[in-house]
Amino acid sequence: DLEVKKAYQTAIERQLELIDKSIDLTPDFVFDYASHHALAKKIADESIVLLKNENNVLPLKKEDKVLFIGTLADEPRYQGGGSSNINPYKITKMSELIKDNPNVEIIKGYEINEDKDNEELLNEVKNKAQKVDKVVCFLGFNYLQESEGFDKKDIKLFNNQINLIKVLQGICKNIIVVLENGSVIEIPFINEIQGLVEAYLGGEAINE
Repeated sequence: DLEVKKAYQTAIERQLELIDKSIDLTPDFVFDYASHHALAKKIADESIVLLKNENNVLPLKKEDKVLFIGTLADEPRYQGGGSSNINPYKITKMSELIKDNPNVEIIKGYEINEDKDNEELLNEVKNKAQKVDKVVCFLGFNYLQESEGFDKKDIKLFNNQINLIKVLQGICKNIIVVLENGSVIEIPFINEIQGLVEAYLGGEAINE
């Protein structure tokens, strides 16, 4: 249709005109990645919500022996799927942040893209969780469960994440869950954990 083509052409011309104006206005513009990353960290810090803190299990203390569990610790869900995807300046892995702390260890615990238990990973959880003071589980949805372009079937975590909490009960008395999710989520184990932190999809500085 000729009218539709003209409308598209007009819209594109307006975008190109805006780009040209922006370039002319800022010929010596330099993008400060570090300062913007610092802002991303500030936003992430101020967006986190503490939902449960029984017996003041949080914050973690330097002397606490802590086990971090979850794929999402080292591969955080920091953004949504689909058209919201961007290329971040940097993503810091949790393993990088704790590498110099002898009191903290990180293990996988479960497969983020599979809704079934991995006995090898669970056996590692059982073995190491009994040797620490606190366990922090990073739980949430994967990109196939939560994205644009389709409706969610439910608001449940995969069973392997729920079963992880069941395995930890009776082994470690201080269980903390950190959620990484962009939509409402069901927490069937709320009475079995001592700490609950809602981190949402916190952006590129979510782990910092």
